[in-house]
Amino acid sequence: MNRLSALAIVVLFLGQGVAAEEFRFQYAEGTRYRILSQVDEKVYVNGLYSHTADILNKITIEVGDVAASSGYLKAQFQTFERSQDSDSVYEWSREYTSEFWRDEFGAYDIEARYFMPVVRDVPRFPDREIESGDTWSAIGEEVHDLRDNFGIPDAFHFPIQVGYRYLGEEDLAGAVYDL
Repeated sequence: MNRLSALAIVVLFLGQGVAAEEFRFQYAEGTRYRILSQVDEKVYVNGLYSHTADILNKITIEVGDVAASSGYLKAQFQTFERSQDSDSVYEWSREYTSEFWRDEFGAYDIEARYFMPVVRDVPRFPDREIESGDTWSAIGEEVHDLRDNFGIPDAFHFPIQVGYRYLGEEDLAGAVYDL
């Protein structure tokens, strides 16, 4: 083996040690999935403690169409709340429907009238490969339904600056995930 071949092999192995990932959302028409989440939060109004919220969210989503690396998502959201500082059962609170496009990078195209999802454009992936330790930021959005508590009839929108850091792969409960 000549020196040039040996150098090429060493460079090949060194290059494989630097793994970069390109993250994208992928959609398949007809795909259905569900999400169950629990929110346990302390609510403050004008800096003063108001109450504790214990909210259960049941979400069903169907990919209705796929076009140009974007998915048209049809979602049903059900929210349930439990009394403050209680171990009682959850009570049905509200049901929402929402339909929107989400592109491969995570950006939403959704009408302003929809109350859900609350957090939008999160996560947003950059249009480049990402290595472990890389950081980036993007603007997201929060949307809140303030009809009951504050009498605001329309969905209340405000931007949020979101920071991201890719930590690499990690084994969690026997499965490998990108963090």
